[in-house]
Amino acid sequence: MTFYWVNVGGSFKEVNTHSFLWAPAYSINKHGKKVINAGWKNVPNVKKGDILFCHTDDAIVLLAKATSSAYESDRPPERKYFKWQIDGYRIEVFLNKLDVAIPKTTFLKEFFDLYNDNTTPKLLNKNGGLNEQYMVYISNAGGAFLLDQINNFNPCVDVNNLTNDEQNTSQSTTKNASVSMRVGQDKFRKDVLSLWDNKCAVTDIDVLSLLTASHIHSWQLSNDTERLDKYNGLPLTPDIDKLFDRGLISFSDNGILLKSPKLDASVLEKLGLNESSNLRYIFKPNIHYLKKHRVTHGFFDEVSF
Repeated sequence: MTFYWVNVGGSFKEVNTHSFLWAPAYSINKHGKKVINAGWKNVPNVKKGDILFCHTDDAIVLLAKATSSAYESDRPPERKYFKWQIDGYRIEVFLNKLDVAIPKTTFLKEFFDLYNDNTTPKLLNKNGGLNEQYMVYISNAGGAFLLDQINNFNPCVDVNNLTNDEQNTSQSTTKNASVSMRVGQDKFRKDVLSLWDNKCAVTDIDVLSLLTASHIHSWQLSNDTERLDKYNGLPLTPDIDKLFDRGLISFSDNGILLKSPKLDASVLEKLGLNESSNLRYIFKPNIHYLKKHRVTHGFFDEVSF
């Protein structure tokens, strides 16, 4: 599963009505030569099952799942596309219209600081403003972050269950899925806390109300089995949980704390953390998930600070 940001803009009505995305393969410049816009280059790479965040009017309004891989297709007959060349690529998608659109102002600053370096072409310019590109590749970490923003206001939206099956999009099914998800999360928390003796995996703090059962491999990127696996969790205090969730810290296979270059060491010091703030111990099944966390967040060189 790969993530993309799509600025649907003027084609929103067509996309929303007919459930497809289309982009020209090239344009012709004033010298008569073919030119491929940077925002079109990702379109042929989209595969069935990929997730696309559809943006218009300064907000993410649709969450789309590709139901086909991109394929060569002539320009659609709708008037909005007439200014482009005939040759292009089309993607069939299932669209989930968000009950609550997510204004870009609520997340772009944090996205710029943490994930913009790993977008192609760059989603945001050097001033943090949105670049006018049709489709942008987003890393798994950035995609999980955007899904978190969506779920904050649309809690029943789940990429694992996006489907065009009408039965699965009914109100009763959505409600049941929400209840099931809640029950699963409660069990996950209890299992993780029990595994770690109801203490923070780093600080040994044992105040249950302060502990979060943090997924090692993000909830958004995990399959249904991984989401409920107690070994895919760490009990963490809120500050450590936020640093870990955003990929500003990670842990080696031996539980050694790893700091992202994007995080100043002084921040850790102010939080009472240092080079000895490692996992108290580690379970062998944790290692599989810790590797996924490091890969997702770019910790390819396991060097502590």
